[in-house]
Amino acid sequence: EAAELGCRACASPGGGCQFLGTAGTSQVVAEALGLALPHSALAPSGQAVWLEIARQSARAVSELDNRGITTRDILTDKAIENAMVLHAAFGGSTNLLLHIPAIAHAAGCTIPDVAHWTRINRKVPRLVSVLPNGPDYHPTVRAFLA
Repeated sequence: EAAELGCRACASPGGGCQFLGTAGTSQVVAEALGLALPHSALAPSGQAVWLEIARQSARAVSELDNRGITTRDILTDKAIENAMVLHAAFGGSTNLLLHIPAIAHAAGCTIPDVAHWTRINRKVPRLVSVLPNGPDYHPTVRAFLA
């Protein structure tokens, strides 16, 4: 009963909370890195669109394999910086301040440090107001539908 109430409180039958926490931020960052299909991040949890995204993702992975493209070709220093810029623009979860450098390390890219984050966050304007980083506190489904 408690688990069911928790799912209802998050308004998400598919497991992701409807605010821009770590899961939602990771989806957006994966898209910015080139590891997820365009416009696939923040799809409302448990909806039919997930199946279509899965089908399109499988086709895309197959095509990349046919062309000999690997994640090492996709995850570049520029892709890491792109993810950091996007993170700054939408004010996502601070957990990604740890995850993005870990991704960079695993990919053999330059590992962003505090100076990188500071430079980007001072230069990039905040464009998104989604829970929990307000001030308007829109649920992420509104960001997905925008």
